[in-house]
Amino acid sequence: MKGENALGDFLRARRGRVRPDEAGLTSFGRRRVPGLRRDELAHLAGVSQHYLTRLEQGKDRNPSPQVLNALASALRLNPDERAHLTALADAPPHGGEHTAVSDAVQQLIDSWSQTPAYVRDRRFDVLAANKPAMALSPLYTPGQNLIRGMFLDPAARALFPDWAQIAAQSAAALRAEADPRDPATADLISSLLTDSFFRDSWTLHDVQPTRDEVKRFNHPVVGPLTLRRETLAIAGAEGQVIIAYQAAPDTPRRAGPGQTALRNGGRTLAAVTADPLRRALIAPADPPLRSLPDQVVALLETLHAPPRLAAHLRAVHDVAAQLTDAMAERFPQLPFDRDAVLFGAATHDIGKVRHPEELSGPGSAHEPAGYELLLGHGVSEALARFARDHASWQQDGIGVDDLLVSVADKVWKGKRVTDLEGLLVDRLAEATGRERWSVFLDLDDILDHIAADADRRLAFQATHPVRAR
Repeated sequence: MKGENALGDFLRARRGRVRPDEAGLTSFGRRRVPGLRRDELAHLAGVSQHYLTRLEQGKDRNPSPQVLNALASALRLNPDERAHLTALADAPPHGGEHTAVSDAVQQLIDSWSQTPAYVRDRRFDVLAANKPAMALSPLYTPGQNLIRGMFLDPAARALFPDWAQIAAQSAAALRAEADPRDPATADLISSLLTDSFFRDSWTLHDVQPTRDEVKRFNHPVVGPLTLRRETLAIAGAEGQVIIAYQAAPDTPRRAGPGQTALRNGGRTLAAVTADPLRRALIAPADPPLRSLPDQVVALLETLHAPPRLAAHLRAVHDVAAQLTDAMAERFPQLPFDRDAVLFGAATHDIGKVRHPEELSGPGSAHEPAGYELLLGHGVSEALARFARDHASWQQDGIGVDDLLVSVADKVWKGKRVTDLEGLLVDRLAEATGRERWSVFLDLDDILDHIAADADRRLAFQATHPVRAR
């Protein structure tokens, strides 16, 4: 998506959405195109078909205001869509957009200690945020892109009960506010077109700028929240807006002097903000990481686990999910227990709760400690064993589930262990009846693909402290 002919793309898409009868035209027989034909739109707008063809093909990019107004009327555009059409026909975007938030604005949103607020630009990059905003959702962390997170981060679907509606509105808001001729915006859109829901939403060419509205959240700690979004433009900072969330009128409130606490079940967003472990458990990652199983999350919180351990377990658990999905697709004859593998990957290093020094240095004391810890918290021996045995794949009695956990624990950081992978190749060849070389090539392709994101997973883990401060 390069945005070279955004005006023409928009005209063609909107022409296809106007039925002839809506435009007062009589249709005879079978039509080869949905919506209006080019000659019909040209007639309705009072322009030549040749000129409209040039506009749609991008050969003419400077229609007069009168032509734009005539086209907008013929296409039955609403005020937002008319503004978008006019913006597409304007001169190329200027390069004066602010990318840094002023100290005064940062101090302002920081002073709202009970009101989630963040600053974004017209590309929906988060430029600044206060602690309540980051506690409301890691999507609102500086450096995140809201549109990318909405469509590509699995946590967004769990956070928003009305995800499909909000996601479609997000695509319409991006079209209304961003400029596809901006290279960074074009790159963002290209990366999102791999997602089928975004692709379907984007090709509709809907236009809807961000407005004040009520939004529902299903917060992983606080629970259901209904908040009203307020949008405030920042004078003197082109393209920057403050987004703030306040309790909707029918939401329970506990007010302090000049503040409104967003509260449910006795937990406030402010209480979540300062918890490094919660951030490690729910923060968005690059690449996106799946959430740990609820049982594991509850156990890590009960144990007051080191934040870096939680981040590490998330990374290995996500790799195990990728690995088991690939196994099921490429080697459907292989018998394994996916749930057991995912639980094993999510808890394999849990003994480092008792031996945190092994988070940043060598050691194996965490292995038996993790096994005993899990048993002590009611986990079955069949699942607790992964904490003890994940580094002992050479011993007798190791099954396919154990090998998959061990491989995930290596490849998450890009490490390839020949002996370990050889054992898995043996099991795969036995299950499928294929030659070992053929099986190895498929497995190597899977592991190479997963290992490609190792540096980003390591960087995510490193952002979380070994000890909560």
